[in-house]
Amino acid sequence: NLLSNYSNLLITLEDFQNVEKYKLEALSISKRIKGDKSYDAAINNFQLGYFYKLIGQYDLAINYYQEAK
Repeated sequence: NLLSNYSNLLITLEDFQNVEKYKLEALSISKRIKGDKSYDAAINNFQLGYFYKLIGQYDLAINYYQEAK
């Protein structure tokens, strides 16, 4: 999904403030269109987990990694 890809680019550019916004929006869209347990939602949850791990917010990272299962 375009928002997910864009947010990955923002990680590379270290624009962490906007990464969270776009990743959360991508997750919201995935859940709304394909459902909470869809493959797309799982990928977006995993990517959010990775992002939060990257910035040191480990509790949030664990939550999103667990949602990705």
